[in-house]
Amino acid sequence: MTLTRQSLFYVGIFLGEVGAFGQALLLFHELVDSLPYKEMGLGVYQSIAETGIWVAPIVSLIAATYLGRKALWLTVVVPVILSPLLFAAIFKSYSFAYGLDIEDLGGDFTPLRAEEQFYSNCLSLIGVGLAVGMVLACILALVTRRKIIE
Repeated sequence: MTLTRQSLFYVGIFLGEVGAFGQALLLFHELVDSLPYKEMGLGVYQSIAETGIWVAPIVSLIAATYLGRKALWLTVVVPVILSPLLFAAIFKSYSFAYGLDIEDLGGDFTPLRAEEQFYSNCLSLIGVGLAVGMVLACILALVTRRKIIE
């Protein structure tokens, strides 16, 4: 790996992780400070948020570091796809463990509906992350006049 390729690798990792951590912060905020999760007040959503805020960006960094050595564009794209995906997996595992996916508290907003809303937000973050990540990968390629997609 040449110095130029190596520095490009680190720039890609940095950009991807900024996006991944930003996505994790948005999802954390949704679970801790937003309705309906805050009002349902089961404490489970707080636990999901506290786990996801650290696990999702760190695991996405590890995956991007490994995969980015094969293709530089993956350093920017992998973190912003994996972070919301991992957060959704953490949400699902907690929901399963605490029985939220089968429990019906009645009323307008059930835990199942909250879960669907959360997954919808995760999917939208994945789509936006993929688009922004690809644009950033192309900008890096243009600025450095190197092939980032190899």
